[in-house]
This record gives sequence, structure tokens and C-alpha cells, in this order.
Amino acid sequence: GLDVTSPAGAAIVIALVGAVLGLFIYAWLGSRKRLRELEGWAKREGWSFKANAYFDLPKRFAGLSVLETGALQRAQNTITGRREGQNFWAFDFFHQSRAAVEAPRFAKPSSMGKASVFGCSVIVVERPRRAPVSLLLRPQRWFDTFGSLAGMRDIQTGDARFDAAYFVRADDETAARALLTPALRELILAHP
Repeated sequence: GLDVTSPAGAAIVIALVGAVLGLFIYAWLGSRKRLRELEGWAKREGWSFKANAYFDLPKRFAGLSVLETGALQRAQNTITGRREGQNFWAFDFFHQSRAAVEAPRFAKPSSMGKASVFGCSVIVVERPRRAPVSLLLRPQRWFDTFGSLAGMRDIQTGDARFDAAYFVRADDETAARALLTPALRELILAHP
């Protein structure tokens, strides 16, 4: 075993603690950088940005399947504004689940004791006098190439760079393609 009372053992323990602390600080700084970038981007575009957690925002969009999962639902890093004549809300959505089977197939789990926290980014665009479109947009993951075997369908926009970078699923494929205009795809690619 490791003898922590020896100089070599103490050095190993200090190195491990330092490495864990360093990873934590690195993640925290990356998170702060992302918040500053989102805030600056929103300000340049004339949009509103709030980093706080909102527990009522997911309820506002009841009916969107991605927002009806789990408990302790919250939206963070919320950007609201108007683009190409349409109001929109973009936010990071998180919820807590007691069992992994409750998690949607697209969610990315992070361990939290017996409970798990799942998250994804959500963009809601107001479409006057039309039925709402439920659209899931997230970065492509290695297992998406096998997703079609499990019944997941990745909508292709015809933009090779965007299609390679993002997984898209919607209840109305035509509306999803119309919503993901070339300008919006470029905006999303520029600000992942």
C-alpha cells in the first residue's frame, strides 16, 4: 500500500489533491468563460441574457416533450430576443432523475449520488398562428451513428458542416428544416 507518512507517499497524495483541484478550477474557469461569451454575444445582438436558474421557464413551454422529463427542472444561461422577426428563448435545460431509465435517450448524465442530473440545450421559437414544433438540437456524439438502429432519426438540413456537428430531431421535419435557416445554422456553428 501507499505509505502517506513517507516523503514519497505524501508527495503522491499532494499531487493527486492538486490534480483534482486543478481540474475543478479548469472546469470552473471554462464555465465562467462560456458565460462571458454568451453574455457578450447576447449584448452585441441586442438580446437579453440571464445566467440564473429559472424553475418556471420549463413550465412556460409545457407540451414540448424534452421539457416534461424528470424532477427539479430548471433553465439556466437563458438568452431571449427576436431574430428574423420571431421571438425566441434559448437555454440550458437540466432535470434530476432517480433512475437512469427515466432519462431521455439524448440526455447527457452526470453523476450526483443516487440521483442523476441530465441536461441539454433548448431553443424555442415563437411561431404565430401555427402549431409549436418540438425540436431537439445537440452536438453529435459518437453513438449517434448507431442511433438509427434504436429508432432515433437525425434530421439532415443539407448543410454538411452543420449536419456533421449537430444531431437534430423534431416532430415536424419540414418545419425543423425551415426553422434552421442558413443564417441560424451559421450562428449556432459560430456559438456552440
